[in-house]
Amino acid sequence: MEATLTYLYHHPWLMMALIALTSLGLALTLMAWLALMTTALGRRQWAWGLGILVLYLPVAPVFAWRYPALNPWANRLCWVGLLLMLPVLVLQLWMLWP
Repeated sequence: MEATLTYLYHHPWLMMALIALTSLGLALTLMAWLALMTTALGRRQWAWGLGILVLYLPVAPVFAWRYPALNPWANRLCWVGLLLMLPVLVLQLWMLWP
């Protein structure tokens, strides 16, 4: 793990690319969060709407997978945003691993 951190420290262009991808992924997931929450609440699915409001990352992909026809573009935004954030999330989990 220390070698990876040293490599990222000595190659700032790679770190900037990771930051840009993560920022774009975060923006897409926030737009998907709002769209999926309003879709669920507009359909009067209160449990899904409140679940997405409180616990976005675990609940929204499940809602997008379970109801793909309700809001297809928000579902794609959710999955693409999570996919763009995946490298940094994996790197963070790897750093936290004992």
